[in-house]
Amino acid sequence: MGEAPIGLTLERKNNDLGYTPDNCTWATVRDQLNNQRRNVVIEYEGRSLTLGQWATELGIHYDTLWRRHTRSLSIPQVLSVKTLKEGKR
Repeated sequence: MGEAPIGLTLERKNNDLGYTPDNCTWATVRDQLNNQRRNVVIEYEGRSLTLGQWATELGIHYDTLWRRHTRSLSIPQVLSVKTLKEGKR
């Protein structure tokens, strides 16, 4: 695949296959983090984004969204830009 472009690293399209030119692409670290299997993906209003992508888009710290998600709040509550008081569901 040649030398890596600045700011990009090698990523496999299909993790079950090897590092071959047909199965690899150049991606940013952020893209690679969003493509991991362990990510939590939330679908809301017709959009599917990882918690990290929602955090960036909404300007809410990732840890805040993660805590809300693990408390089994509704999706609108998880993604709310209003601060939820601890203990409220």
